Amino acid sequence: MKVKETSLPGVGKKFAISLQSGDELVVIVHVTGERELFLFRRGADEPCAEIPLTDSEAREVAMILGGAAYEPTPLHQAELVLRGLVLDWLTVTEGSPLSSRTIAELQIRKRTGVSVIAIKRGEKIIPNPDPSELLEVGDLLLLVGTGEQMRRFQETFGVG
Repeated sequence: MKVKETSLPGVGKKFAISLQSGDELVVIVHVTGERELFLFRRGADEPCAEIPLTDSEAREVAMILGGAAYEPTPLHQAELVLRGLVLDWLTVTEGSPLSSRTIAELQIRKRTGVSVIAIKRGEKIIPNPDPSELLEVGDLLLLVGTGEQMRRFQETFGVG
């Protein structure tokens, strides 16, 4: 993959990304924070797709593409790569048995063997949260355990 960066005086920056397919993805980042995405098919002079994004939309898409919101890894592959350990992301939803309770109160590790190793709350990251940390609706939890422990977590808390 080749990325070419060009300054656009008074506008912002242009990033042209050569994709494996031969197509080109062009991202223009305006000084205002807005972004524009253009997809050019191999050899085409005109884009086949144009997508304008606000700053907040672009950041949300970046989180999704970067794997913060969802990282698809089949359980058997994750266990193989991590030699028995599985990392999983879980969002605390409205009505979840995890909502409005502390990690200690839930006894997550004691009941399932799974550890909460980080919480993403809005823009804030809480690494290695204290057991007294209250879980809130919308929290994105980073969990670690074995495949069996993850299954026990899903059964115990009715998630997954």
